[in-house]
Amino acid sequence: MPNVRAATTSDLPSILAIYNEVIATSTAVYALEPATLDERRAWFTSRSASGFPIVVAADPDGDVLGFASFGGLARCMAWIPLHSRAFGACPKRCSSAGHRTRSR
Repeated sequence: MPNVRAATTSDLPSILAIYNEVIATSTAVYALEPATLDERRAWFTSRSASGFPIVVAADPDGDVLGFASFGGLARCMAWIPLHSRAFGACPKRCSSAGHRTRSR
């Protein structure tokens, strides 16, 4: 039976392999290119520093079967156009005084 536990930095290679497989074979994450180990390490550090949990499910031998986390809004190129439309935002002008957008 899998064991769910807090992820550690030693889990990052497995997390990276799972994440990159998801990028290559699904639309579950809004990323266009495979991630690097350094990028996943930065993600791990940022999530941990912000107090967001990162957990893994591991088999009895300790092999990572999956991972989960949550956090703030994503900031990646595949998501930005959807974000702008979904919230009816106009990124170049919304911060100007008196400008409001309407939902579409």
